[in-house]
Amino acid sequence: MTSNICLALIDGRRIEVSRGGGGVAHFDFNEVCEANFGAADYTAIAATFHTIGLSGVPRMTIERTDLMRRFITFIDVMYEHKVKVLAVAAEQPAAGGLLRTSTRPSLNRQTESAHLYVHPP
Repeated sequence: MTSNICLALIDGRRIEVSRGGGGVAHFDFNEVCEANFGAADYTAIAATFHTIGLSGVPRMTIERTDLMRRFITFIDVMYEHKVKVLAVAAEQPAAGGLLRTSTRPSLNRQTESAHLYVHPP
């Protein structure tokens, strides 16, 4: 993989991708969900990469709904743009868990039809 790919956004901001190349990128969960990113930022990522590796996905708790919302938006945008996402999570999503209760039909379809590969960190 190449390093330091810079994605320019319409509003003049930039997204630095430190691990990416050839249509594939790797991000840590904190890079995409703790940063002040929104759907437009995720769309720029989806327009550049066909496959995303995402590591360090924590257990989702109600105390950090901001992270949950960004993660849901990230997954929604990747799904809409047919980007493959391979995630390493702290634990497998529980049936009926926080993501499953999303009001977004697309996310519910994604979690129901996704093949989950869980590798503990």
